[in-house]
This record gives sequence, structure tokens and C-alpha cells, in this order.
Amino acid sequence: MTRYRHLGEQGLHDEARGPHPGGSKVPPAVTGKIIELKKENPSFGVKRISQWLRRVFFLQASAETVRAKLHQAGLMSQKPPPKKRNLTRPRFFERATPNQMWQSDIFTFRLGGRYAYVVAFLDDYSRFVVGADLFRSPTAQAVIEVYRQAIAEFKPPKEMLTDNGRQYTTWRGTSRFEVELKKDGRPF
Repeated sequence: MTRYRHLGEQGLHDEARGPHPGGSKVPPAVTGKIIELKKENPSFGVKRISQWLRRVFFLQASAETVRAKLHQAGLMSQKPPPKKRNLTRPRFFERATPNQMWQSDIFTFRLGGRYAYVVAFLDDYSRFVVGADLFRSPTAQAVIEVYRQAIAEFKPPKEMLTDNGRQYTTWRGTSRFEVELKKDGRPF
């Protein structure tokens, strides 16, 4: 409003108030330091260069300003190279061979207005369900029954992983399921 009152319509069309060529008003010394940092450290991104300017050299330039200056200097690629994935590395939570470890859990859901429980055993390596059955109550006897069916079809696993459910373990003594595992010589 002040420029319009003093200069009329000429104050509204003044070139100094329009967009600055090159994006932002950055002194040439800052632009030079941006380019120098990128050439010395090609792995630095725009955020890191902006932070270095502020923390090390006490110069101000936003990440977008750094990006614009690097584009002008031809030091920015259009898009980052795709990240290489190491597909040969196994996932850290899987066992190395089949039947090395089984996992077991009990899943609850409503069926016909009543609760139903699925007791399942899963091979950790292949994610294959080696045993599963549906029951009306989650008892230790149900878990042992499914375990016996699974080891009758497949060899007993070297290890077993379960939660601390009362069907699997007890805080005093040994549970019926742990006794069953010890018959096969398997650690719990």
C-alpha cells in the first residue's frame, strides 16, 4: 500500500519486488559454498548441505534453496538411483532349515454365536502349517492332540516356540505340553 501511495501503479510493477532470477536472494559466496560442498562430498544431499552451512559455516540457506542452486549448477540428478536390495540375505527371524523350529498359538473367534479356538503349529522356515484343528475350549489336551497329529505326519521339530499361555507352560512345575515335548527330546 505504501509503494502504491508513493509511486502509483509503477510501484506495483517494480521488477525488484517480483520473483528473483534463480529462485531466492542468496549471496554469491553462499552459492559458491553450496557448490563447493557438493563437489567435495558428492554423497551429501540437500538437507545435509543446508545443515552444514548453518552449523559449520554459520550461513543460511534452506534445503530448497540448496536444491535450486545445485540444479542451476548441474550437480543434481533428476531422480536418485534406485536402491539395491540384497535379495539373497535371509530374513532375520526365519530358521535356516525346515523342521528346525515350530511355532504354536491359539486363535479365538466367534462361530455360531459361541467361541471357537484354532490350535495351530507352524514351521518357522517354510511358514507351512504342520498341524491345526478347531476346538470349543483352549485346553492343554487340545494342544497336545494337535501336536501329536503334526509329529505323526512330520518329524518332531528341534525347537518349539510358544507364548506363555497356560496350555503351553506353567510357572510352577512342568506343564503337560512340556512333558510331551520332553518325551520327544525337544527343548521348550
